[in-house]
Amino acid sequence: MIWVGVKGQGGIAMDIKTKYNIGDSVFFMNDNRVWQGEIESFDIGFSQRSSGEKYITISYCVKTMFFTDFSVAEDKIFSTKEDLLKSL
Repeated sequence: MIWVGVKGQGGIAMDIKTKYNIGDSVFFMNDNRVWQGEIESFDIGFSQRSSGEKYITISYCVKTMFFTDFSVAEDKIFSTKEDLLKSL
């Protein structure tokens, strides 16, 4: 896990904890196929819904053994193949 200290809108400080580290081996689905890869980097997005609710998104760049990079949302990544399959 990585902790990121961010000074948000209006000067509000926040800590963001990622679920995975750079270099972690992970599993995810793409085109109805299970893929395994390694976390290469991550992006943090700050957004606001039309209702005014603010939220944060975390997505990871995952490199596979075929040197293909995928951008995958944090909630779609799993530490084990078994955990991924249980989620389906």
